[in-house]
Amino acid sequence: MIHFQHLRRRKYFAAADFLCVGIAVALSFYIRTKIPLPIFTGLLPDSLPAGFETYWVPAVLLGFTYVFLQYSFGVYDLWHSSSVTNWLQRALPANLAILAASFTYLYLSQNFSFPRSLLGVAVSVNYLLSVFWRFAYFKVTESDVSDVVLVGRWSDVRKLLNELSAPPFSSHVRVVAIFVPDASPEHSQESQGNFDILPFDEFDNYTNEKPYASVILAPSDSFQQKAFSCLLSAARRGVNVYALPTIYEILLGRLQNLRINDLPLIELKLSPPSSLNLLLKRSFDVIFAFVLLILFSIPMALIALAVKITSPGPVFYAQVRVGRELNSFTIIKFRSMVHNSALTFGLMQATKDDPRFTKIGRFLRSTRLDELPQLVNILIGDMSFVGPRPLIPEEVKSFEMQVVGFSERHKIRPGVTGLAQVNGSYVSSPDVKLKYDLAYISNQNFLFDLQIMFRTLKTVFTKAGL
Repeated sequence: MIHFQHLRRRKYFAAADFLCVGIAVALSFYIRTKIPLPIFTGLLPDSLPAGFETYWVPAVLLGFTYVFLQYSFGVYDLWHSSSVTNWLQRALPANLAILAASFTYLYLSQNFSFPRSLLGVAVSVNYLLSVFWRFAYFKVTESDVSDVVLVGRWSDVRKLLNELSAPPFSSHVRVVAIFVPDASPEHSQESQGNFDILPFDEFDNYTNEKPYASVILAPSDSFQQKAFSCLLSAARRGVNVYALPTIYEILLGRLQNLRINDLPLIELKLSPPSSLNLLLKRSFDVIFAFVLLILFSIPMALIALAVKITSPGPVFYAQVRVGRELNSFTIIKFRSMVHNSALTFGLMQATKDDPRFTKIGRFLRSTRLDELPQLVNILIGDMSFVGPRPLIPEEVKSFEMQVVGFSERHKIRPGVTGLAQVNGSYVSSPDVKLKYDLAYISNQNFLFDLQIMFRTLKTVFTKAGL
């Protein structure tokens, strides 16, 4: 949808503002030193440096400050105006604030040799540049219209339809079809719109045959599960999917600045994490895993000895698991169950009083110490410290048939610990774990990883779970 496309581009808008500040400082230095304007006569101090390179640090600081101020004044949230007057008004507060803050800093630092006129020219040029690129961008995009499909019960969809029919959405959004489980001829008469009202069973066929930009879901408890599978397929084809949130989703903090006038929306996000976040995550994994392997080398040797003495069989347990993009790898753990337990008891999920655990194995499992050898898996890139727990191929095939959207958890590397592990236990049901895994993937960032790792320490110390 046009509105949300602009909001997604806010990082590029911020980059454009940052660039404008750099250009403005460079131009102001050139104007003040190369163009003899009468208004500057006698204002240029003798100590003014000869080159612009002296000002690159202040330019960078001004750039970050300006972007922060633009964000604080809500300039990045406005998306539907190509009026020069409007942008002159919207960009003015941040420029005045940065000018006042700079003058205050120069006064308090007693830096009287810095030319105030240079700063004044820089802010003026930046003000004009900020207004110009915004006017040009929104002038080019003001005629764009986005085709949208609405999904839900008619009573819920009608609210969305009324909002989309009012300005400013009426000139940027075109409803091309509505899919409802209770379609009737009366709905077409009531809507009086130039679009089709179809039963939801035809949604997949429509999606395959006709292009559109976005889907907005107005869910109800009985309809949401039925609709989710089809909407997930549409999202994988590149369609933007949004939903009116429940009160629980609002309390979970899933809302961003997405709305249709007064109606808040949440977005079904299937995009991968940013390259910077992936780089930070992988760098941390490699460095921290290497350090822990050194620090825990002696404890791991003692654990290996204890496993070998207390029960017959190998020290380590190796098993094929499913990792990122459904690629298989071999996971390594300290053996916590009797040797060949799968042959004796069969494949089964761990329980609280599981008879397969050895004497030391139950302790290793409850304290998560059996996971220590997985530091090797992290080093070679099979796993990460934080992510969805890797499952065996048979479980993945079974759960994918039972739980809609289960395959989305394989978009990232599996983890030694994860949001499902610190909030639930080893015996949590697959659909519950999936909810935690998807919540982690949607909100993944480096600080969130650190928070989960700290919470994992609490789980280990309190022996929570199994």
